Amino acid sequence: MGMIKYKQLVWFYVSMMSLHIQNRWKEIVGVLVVTILIMAFVGFKLHPHYAVYTCDGDKKLHAVFMKDVMFIKIQDGATYILPWAMSGSGARYANKDQSIIFHTKASGAFLRRTNIKDLYCFADDFTADKAIQLLKE
Repeated sequence: MGMIKYKQLVWFYVSMMSLHIQNRWKEIVGVLVVTILIMAFVGFKLHPHYAVYTCDGDKKLHAVFMKDVMFIKIQDGATYILPWAMSGSGARYANKDQSIIFHTKASGAFLRRTNIKDLYCFADDFTADKAIQLLKE
């Protein structure tokens, strides 16, 4: 395993620590399993990025972004794996029939699902980037 792969794994586990800090072990296991499956499927060459969003009704949305795919887990238990999709601005991920769309720009995001009320979200302050920065200090 090369140095880049070790760095990616360290980044991933630091991301999981931000969930652990919130005492959310079920989310940790869910995100861990799906991320490992995604990485096994597409290879360790991807550099994952983790973010937590607070959405309407104080629902938490956990997202793992990779090169061409993302994983979403919502506090209500719904999970989605979405491929990257064309966007005029920001980052957009959607399933093939566009019935599930996640669009993010800067710290804002929304999740649109057919026949379910849209979720509007804002990124929380504590993300994996900040955890890594704290570990370096």
